[in-house]
Amino acid sequence: KRLIAPSKATERLAEIAYQVDLRHKQPGKSTKSAERKRDKYSQIPAFLVTTVSEDSLDTDLESVSDEYDLLPYTPPSEEALDDYAKTCAAVQNVLLSLRSENINAKWTNGPLLRTPAFRKLIRAESNDRVVGLILVGDASKKS
Repeated sequence: KRLIAPSKATERLAEIAYQVDLRHKQPGKSTKSAERKRDKYSQIPAFLVTTVSEDSLDTDLESVSDEYDLLPYTPPSEEALDDYAKTCAAVQNVLLSLRSENINAKWTNGPLLRTPAFRKLIRAESNDRVVGLILVGDASKKS
């Protein structure tokens, strides 16, 4: 069982994580947290992104001035919420499957996923709601 080495996409993900963390740090705090996040993300052998299409969602990447700023949150419709829940259940099954193969994985979400930079990286459509980012790694390595 081998995982691929970090790729150009992983490098870009690490840079996005760094830039977003810098913008959301507490005033007066150092940049060490953002640097640690960039270093950690740059070592990820692989990542998966889960999305769900939502007819009523129309993400406008031009609604923010900087590609690392957060896009406005749009609450899901009741029907979309059901699809979102089903996708979450599928993600949990993926995590369990990876673990059964002795592959560590972490499901994460947060500000990073709500930026134009991330949406461009994953080539999300305007009606795609990002459910989560699954960071995949080797279970034999300590993080």
